[in-house]
Amino acid sequence: MDVKEIIENITKKGYEMKLTDRGTIILTHNTATEEEAAAVKEKIRQHKAEIITYLKGQELPLKKRQQLIEDRFNEAIEELKQEYPEGAFEWCAVNRPGLDKRLNGAEKAIHQAWQQGNIERFNQALAEYKDVVNKIYTSYTKLTGKKVKVNPVPAKPQDPNKKFHQLLISTLTEIEPYRFTDYPLAWAKLHGHTDISYQMFKAETNFNAAVLEKHLEGAKYWSDKLVAGYKQLYEAYRLEIKQLIVSLKVADFELSLTESGLKINYPDPLPEQAQKLYEQLKENTHGVINCLKETEQ
Repeated sequence: MDVKEIIENITKKGYEMKLTDRGTIILTHNTATEEEAAAVKEKIRQHKAEIITYLKGQELPLKKRQQLIEDRFNEAIEELKQEYPEGAFEWCAVNRPGLDKRLNGAEKAIHQAWQQGNIERFNQALAEYKDVVNKIYTSYTKLTGKKVKVNPVPAKPQDPNKKFHQLLISTLTEIEPYRFTDYPLAWAKLHGHTDISYQMFKAETNFNAAVLEKHLEGAKYWSDKLVAGYKQLYEAYRLEIKQLIVSLKVADFELSLTESGLKINYPDPLPEQAQKLYEQLKENTHGVINCLKETEQ
């Protein structure tokens, strides 16, 4: 039984559980007998650390939980890459389809947990991810005899990271025209594009891992995937902006471009539905301006 089920079973019995600033669990129940309360307290004592971790996570805002998950995942990647035998994942995709399927499933579960800000599910998915990665490493090294690659010291002084620096810069340069929001994965989830956000999450994770592992070909491959994901998401965004412009015009909004930006004329007073459109317009003014400029061209 996981910690979430334990907490749900306790609360279903009418108990309230709160966490103080000092990390102490407060348990209350208006009608429970001492014997019943003692049994529940014992259950909490047995799983105290997990319950406190869960309650702390659930009290955080969604973005904070997502950041916590992202940080923990990056830490795990940093640990795993220390033991990475070069070529292991590519070999697994061809020769161990079962392990490769488990790896993809774990990555997807981690992404879903990130979207939901569900720290408990993330911990479960991360444990599966680590387990399958270690199995891939073990299988690959047993079969090939390859160890963690140690690059020889170059004969002449040079920057060993130059190619990776260039790749990072070129990747960011290609992405920049399609970065319409600081939180692309969150926007994708909110607007129902979870398939795109998953592909972007996977591409970014593997791109970062390949850079850390100094695997240039892998980094180039995932760089292309990441850029493609940004382009695909931007096209979805443009489509929504175009639909918004159509809806605004139907609601008698007049939009025109001026030297200073966007000029808006709208009905006064605004009906409730038109008010919602106006709020969307304010949130997406930059995108509307770009779409209107494209139309003029």
